[in-house]
Amino acid sequence: MGKVDKIIQKFKQSNAGQRFEDCEKVLFELGFVLKRVKGSHHQYRKDNLTLTIANHKPVAKDAVNDILKLWEMYHE
Repeated sequence: MGKVDKIIQKFKQSNAGQRFEDCEKVLFELGFVLKRVKGSHHQYRKDNLTLTIANHKPVAKDAVNDILKLWEMYHE
């Protein structure tokens, strides 16, 4: 099991209290590119999808849920 797979398992167990760095690793693994940063908000883009995540500690639950949905869409 790779590092990103372990992060996904952690996200599935609890979407609360997740680190921004872990979210970013998953997005890069999915092929997203950091498009712009404005303050604490980072925008990632792939094809016609754009996802904005605030670099707060912890990351918002909704953002973690969105990443899990993207993971399932691209990997399962």
